[in-house]
Amino acid sequence: MARLTEVEYEKIFSPKTLALLKNKSGESLRQMLGSKDLMTVMRQSQTVLNEIIQAEDGYRDELEMVATQMVTDAYPIIDYANIKIDAKIVNLNDLDIPNPPEGEDPASPDFGEDDEEKMKAKRRIINGITQGASIRGAFGFMLFKEYIDNINSELVQKYNEILKLAFGIYDDENAIAMMLAALAQGQKMQGGESEMEYDEEAQQFVIKAKAICFPMLVHEIVKGLYEIVGTEGFGRDKEKNQAIVGAVDKLSNEPRDLQYGKFIYDAISKIYNESNIDDPRVRELFFAELYKTPDDEFFPFVENAINDELKPLQKKWAADTMKDIAKDLGKDDTGLEDLDEEQEPIQEVMTMKQAIAAAAVLLGTAGAPNMAQAQNPIGNLFKKGVTAVQNKLNPQQKVDTIKVQKDAPLVLQKYKDDQSVGYGLGSSSDESMARRIANLNATKDLMQKLGKTRMTVGIIPVDEKLYQKPDGTYEAEAVVKINQ
Repeated sequence: MARLTEVEYEKIFSPKTLALLKNKSGESLRQMLGSKDLMTVMRQSQTVLNEIIQAEDGYRDELEMVATQMVTDAYPIIDYANIKIDAKIVNLNDLDIPNPPEGEDPASPDFGEDDEEKMKAKRRIINGITQGASIRGAFGFMLFKEYIDNINSELVQKYNEILKLAFGIYDDENAIAMMLAALAQGQKMQGGESEMEYDEEAQQFVIKAKAICFPMLVHEIVKGLYEIVGTEGFGRDKEKNQAIVGAVDKLSNEPRDLQYGKFIYDAISKIYNESNIDDPRVRELFFAELYKTPDDEFFPFVENAINDELKPLQKKWAADTMKDIAKDLGKDDTGLEDLDEEQEPIQEVMTMKQAIAAAAVLLGTAGAPNMAQAQNPIGNLFKKGVTAVQNKLNPQQKVDTIKVQKDAPLVLQKYKDDQSVGYGLGSSSDESMARRIANLNATKDLMQKLGKTRMTVGIIPVDEKLYQKPDGTYEAEAVVKINQ
C-alpha cells in the first residue's frame, strides 16, 4: 500500500501566492511584535501569562460563561445549528495534547480514482483556515470589555498583549524552527486544545475546549466551530477520511497553519464582508459550500482569493452561493419555505438526527445510519429543520424597555432571593451589552444558589427588563431558570 506523505504549502500554492503569504507574514510580525527579539518575546509572554492567570483566579467559572456567550454572539450559526459549547479554563497540566506520532504513517486505503495528494492538500488548506479563523476570533474579547473591566481593569490590555505575543511568534521563522524542534522532542507548546464530537443522546455537536486563560479559551472555541465546518471537506469514505486526517492533522503542521492560515481565512472572509448580505450565519455556511467544491474549482478559487484576483465567474459563483444560503436561512426563519414559487422540486430530506450522525460517520466516530437519501449531511444540519428545535428550547423573550426614568424601578428584583431562578443586573453604555451582562450575572446567580460550578443542563431566560437612565446609559435585569 502507498504511504501518505505530508503536503507542504510550498507544494500547494504557486510561488507567487506563497511569496504573498510570506510578505503578509512579515507585515504581521512587525505589527504584532515590533522589534522584539525571540528571547524577549518568550520572557514577556511568560510574565504576562502569569499575571493573567493570577488575575483570573477566582473568576474562572464566570469567564468560561463569558467566553461561551461571546463566541455565541459573534457566530450566530452556533445557536442556529444547536451546537453546544463545553468550555473550561484549566491548568497547563490538565491539557491532554498528544505528542507527535513516531514512526511511519499507517498504510493507507486504496484511493482508487481519488487523488490522495489533492485530498491532503485540501485538508491542509482547511486546517489553515480553521487556525486563521480562531486567531481572528480570539481578539473578540473587546465585545465584553466592560464586563471584563469589572473583574480587573488591566485584563483587557493584558489579553491583547498575550495574543499578540502568542500568535505573533508564528510569523517568526526562528521561532517556528525552535517550536518544530521542541515538538520533535515531545514537548508541549500549546496553551489550549479543542475537539468537536457528536452527542448521540442530545443529537447535537459539542465543542469541547480547554485553555489556560480566557483569550486562549475563546481561540479554542472558535477553532472547534471551524472544525465542524471543515467536515464539509470530507468525502463519503470513512477509511479515506481517517487516513487523510492521520497524515495531515499533526502538531508539527500547526506552526505553518497558524502562520499562513489567517491570511487564507481573511481572503475568503473578505468575500462575505464585501457582499451586501447582512446575516453572519452565511459566513460559515459559505466556507462550508466552498469546501464541498471539486478540486478543479476549490484550489483555483482559494489561490485567486488570496491574490485578490477572483475571475468574474468565481465572483458570480460566490455571490450566487451566498444569496442562496441567505434565501434558505430566510425560509427557515420565517417557516415559509413551502410558499416559494421558484423552489425546485423537493427531494426527500433526512432528519436532523440522520444529518448529524452522517457527519459523525464521515469522521469515523459513529455507526452508519440509513443514508439512502443523504446528499449533503452538514449542509442539511445547518440549513434544514434546526430553527424550530432551537426556538423550542430557547423561546424568544420580549424585552420591555422603560424609557428615560430618573429612578428606574427594578421590577424583577423580587426574584433576587428566589432559589429556583437566577437574577442578574447589568449596566452599560451599550444596550445589548447591558442585557448580556445581566444574563451572565443571572446565570452565575442561579449556579451559586444551586451550589454548582458547572451545569449539565440548559439554562433559559424567563424575563428581562431594560431601562435607560437620564445619562443615556442602560440598566438591564434578567431572570433565568433551568430548562426542564
